[in-house]
Amino acid sequence: MEQLPVFDFYNDQAIDTPDFPSSLIEADIDGDGDLDILALNAQRVDSVDGDYFNHYILLNEEGKFQFENPLMFQSGERLGDAAFGDLDNDGDLDIYTTSYWRGEDSVYLNTGNQFNILNQNETYEHEDGLVELVDIDDDGDLDAIVTTQSHNYQDPPQNPTQVRLNDGSGQFANSVTLGRSSRTVDTAIADVDGDGDQDYFQRSYERGLEFFENQGDGSFAEGEAINIGTTIYSFDLGDIDGDGKDDLVVLHQDKPEEVLEMGALSWLERNGDSWQIEGDHFWNGLIPYNQDIELGDVDGDGDFDVLIGGGAEKSYFPEVHYDVQPARVVHNAGLSPFENVVEKELKRNNIETPIIDPYDLSLVLADIDGDGKDEPIISSFFNEGQDITIWDNDPLLFLPVVVRNFS
Repeated sequence: MEQLPVFDFYNDQAIDTPDFPSSLIEADIDGDGDLDILALNAQRVDSVDGDYFNHYILLNEEGKFQFENPLMFQSGERLGDAAFGDLDNDGDLDIYTTSYWRGEDSVYLNTGNQFNILNQNETYEHEDGLVELVDIDDDGDLDAIVTTQSHNYQDPPQNPTQVRLNDGSGQFANSVTLGRSSRTVDTAIADVDGDGDQDYFQRSYERGLEFFENQGDGSFAEGEAINIGTTIYSFDLGDIDGDGKDDLVVLHQDKPEEVLEMGALSWLERNGDSWQIEGDHFWNGLIPYNQDIELGDVDGDGDFDVLIGGGAEKSYFPEVHYDVQPARVVHNAGLSPFENVVEKELKRNNIETPIIDPYDLSLVLADIDGDGKDEPIISSFFNEGQDITIWDNDPLLFLPVVVRNFS
């Protein structure tokens, strides 16, 4: 592996966003052709009229995020996840949300200058978690795949993943179920077999990473476990080799006998009815326990690079003290997929106080300034506060240009 390059850093602007932005979702929310950011807020506002949560949409103005009179919506419960899509077929993006603690979903319809609740607290049998939007039954509108969860361990797992069909107006109803787990922590949709419909992936603590093939008629095949011989921590999908079919990139335990904080990256391709690892892993190094990855093109060369979250997670194993690992980009620098990689750390030298117990909560790779290169965007917890950082990118540099501390 090549030596790490030397970096310079500067700060250019601040984003004034919620007190605890635990999750970031990117989309062109105002329809002006650039990517905006929704920051889900996990900080409750206490009120005599009832507690609530404010969630903010940061509008992108030529690569700068403005926070004067932002688009905003409120929820009575902490949200577990959110997804953007045109849910009522009127040409703009609406929001589907899940509740963190209850089986209550909401749809917020976009009216042009605000989001109005269509059906608040649609109650289901199980607590909801993550959501993906995709047209499952091929009727021209977006349906929802929603994981359900328990905050207590179950043996055997009882919580199904629900397919909820849209009637075209933003009203959803349960259809089929996909597998069961106590808690699903990662999901994705992608076309891995090149048949034109979207397949579904989910990772849970009990069952690991599973693949559900879309049958093209509104149903999915039984879940297929993806086993590579070591624990999979995170995954993402993209067409790595340019064959028109999405491939799978996984962050996993380097070797079965290795300690948990030694990780590796590998990519897999769907061949017929099985998954095949393409060569040996293309990167390995120290990682925080159970950290996420995100695929994107950071240098605009047309191939995928990998963003790995950083931190020093201790909550799962209090007796183990990990070294702090920064977020980093594994840059695909070869002519063949991941033939040569360069690792680039994303540093925060703008933080004057020592960083204590950091952990990256949400990762995004998105081209926010229209230069054809994806910028890393990370929401992080450290020093008993939070920040959102956006690094500008250059073929040789990663420069943090947006920093906001929420301590």
